[in-house]
Amino acid sequence: MSGAAPDPVVVVGLGPVGATVALLLAGQGVRVVAVERDEAVYPHPRAVALDDDALRVLHAAGALDGLSLRAGDTVRLRGADGGPLVVLPPPPTTTGHPALAFFRQPELERLLRARLAVEPLVEVRLGVEVAAVRQDGRGATLTVRAADGGGGEETVRASYVLACDGGRSAIRRGLGIRLVGRTSGQRWLVVDTAAPVPPRAPVASAVAGPAQAGVAPTAPGSAPAPAAFAPEDFEFVCDPRRPWVHGPLPGGEHRWEFLLGPGEDAAAIERSGVVADLLSARLGGPAPAVRRAAVYVFHARVAARWRVGRILLLGDAAHLAPPFAGQGLGAGLRDAHNLAWKVAVVVRDEAAAGVLDSYAAERRPHVVRMTVLAEALGAVVQLRRRRAARVRDGVMRALARRAGVQAWVARGGWKPPSAIRRGLVASGAHGWRAGEPLPQGPGAPPVGPGWSWAGGDASAVAASSSPPASPVWPGSTDAVTAAWLAPAHAALVRPDGVVFGTAERGGEDALRRAAEAALGGPLAGLAPPPDGARAAGRPGPPGVTPPRTPR
Repeated sequence: MSGAAPDPVVVVGLGPVGATVALLLAGQGVRVVAVERDEAVYPHPRAVALDDDALRVLHAAGALDGLSLRAGDTVRLRGADGGPLVVLPPPPTTTGHPALAFFRQPELERLLRARLAVEPLVEVRLGVEVAAVRQDGRGATLTVRAADGGGGEETVRASYVLACDGGRSAIRRGLGIRLVGRTSGQRWLVVDTAAPVPPRAPVASAVAGPAQAGVAPTAPGSAPAPAAFAPEDFEFVCDPRRPWVHGPLPGGEHRWEFLLGPGEDAAAIERSGVVADLLSARLGGPAPAVRRAAVYVFHARVAARWRVGRILLLGDAAHLAPPFAGQGLGAGLRDAHNLAWKVAVVVRDEAAAGVLDSYAAERRPHVVRMTVLAEALGAVVQLRRRRAARVRDGVMRALARRAGVQAWVARGGWKPPSAIRRGLVASGAHGWRAGEPLPQGPGAPPVGPGWSWAGGDASAVAASSSPPASPVWPGSTDAVTAAWLAPAHAALVRPDGVVFGTAERGGEDALRRAAEAALGGPLAGLAPPPDGARAAGRPGPPGVTPPRTPR
């Protein structure tokens, strides 16, 4: 390695994904230049929900303190008659964070920018756009200019470029990378309001009419259905006349979404009193103050390639998903956590550049599964044919009464797990728990930023000191960790909190060698395993699933 300091990593786009990856890189000791064409944060919420994985990423970036969150409880799907079809409780979580939480995106973005402003390793340049990117064998050169057209152009040298510039990514288009998938023909009116006043009585007029006014029909043997509008819950109302969605947000706000018909003029609806009428019909009284109304078309697309040389795509630049599963921003934050430490070890010459190919190999399958889930949920919600809606409701209610289905829902079986099955993780003898996030208790510090050991004897739990690592959940003193690891004795944990692999007692040294073989370099700063493990180390590294280079 030469004595010259490496060029900074350039992050293009300072939405939540770009700002988070910049903070994670700085936490790894990497210099960052972050450019963003907009001077100010967009003032209205777009994403409104985060799951426990996304909260874990923000925690690792130091961006949870001060963020207003409203923990999610019930997510309910209602049928054409207003009665419940499915009630989804929060799935179990071992991350130490709520399984579902609602937030205000402008607040999150302001917090992220405030953190960046005091981070000495990050240079933030607002009001700047990228005109061109040129790669060579040693890095990339970006031509940048003022977004308002004033002034001339200048160049910025980068070791790597992380494109977080959104669904219309100019960098992705400049590379000629296609977005594969489809764009929905459906349009949704999205409205943010002040918190509504709950109706004094159940509201039947908002949904296809129950036989008895104010009483939603119930499934045989079930308790009476709640009102057609439950302001404390997040609900999908599958009314074939006009499907709609609503849920509470922090700070006394409420999100509403209404499916528009083919002949409805979106611009006219945004300007007219139709929005107030839609809200009043569902509340049985005056509409709350409207703070924003906009019409969106949703996409289900994934970039054909996520890496071209020293340029990598993250977030909406790499994939777009319908909002029904609430995973758009969460997917981008997972991208940031997965990629930041890999870029850092490559920039520090601690790993071969091929490690970066594991990013798409690990992230793409989960993105695709989440997109499929969102499309499936959207198909259920957006059904407009009344006869088909009655069949849907009958089938879903019959299924919901089955004990096996209830158990599957309770354990969160409907949500694709985020565990990594192919990439920079062990297989074979060390494959138990490989690719799964390390469990953490509430209030535990984030894992990382270096490699670390977890589990085993207290003397065997060692954390990376280059850069300094926060402690992971304790070793043998924590029965939960031991039970989760069993029959393994110890886990080797990546800087993003994902378990690389596990070992039985005495096998830690072989596990470390397997990780170094996969990484293409030593695990810098990882303390050695205890003497007993070295003496009893198994010969040779076990199999490691190699990352596949995207074509």
